[in-house]
Amino acid sequence: MRRRARPLLGTLVDVTVASAPAHIDVDGAIEAAFAAVALTHRLMSFHDSGSDVARLNRAAPGAVVAVDAHTWNVLALAQRMFDTSGGVFNAACAPRLVEWDCLPAPEQVRPAYAAQADVYALDEDNRVRKLGPGWIDLG
Repeated sequence: MRRRARPLLGTLVDVTVASAPAHIDVDGAIEAAFAAVALTHRLMSFHDSGSDVARLNRAAPGAVVAVDAHTWNVLALAQRMFDTSGGVFNAACAPRLVEWDCLPAPEQVRPAYAAQADVYALDEDNRVRKLGPGWIDLG
């Protein structure tokens, strides 16, 4: 068994390989797993100012933000969850999480809590339109 851990996504990510066939490069597989998590962190972190999420959060209403296909797909899934749950699942929950001290505020002025359908809409070609003030968090 091989086990490795690294700080990513605001937590400690643990990757364990219990067993593998002899022809499998276990260390390479573990590194690939960490690389996938690091990509998710780089693209979708609320805290990383260069992430797609942070750029969308900073965008002014009316702006169109180009995002990575992975981010666009997660936002599309979040939209489906929002629609299916009748708005109970809300990716635009970040202002509330900041209010509850679950997330640090990236700015002094926090937008009001809003439904994600009022904050962003998905356009074609991996573009996201900022509809109104709001912050999303995909954590």
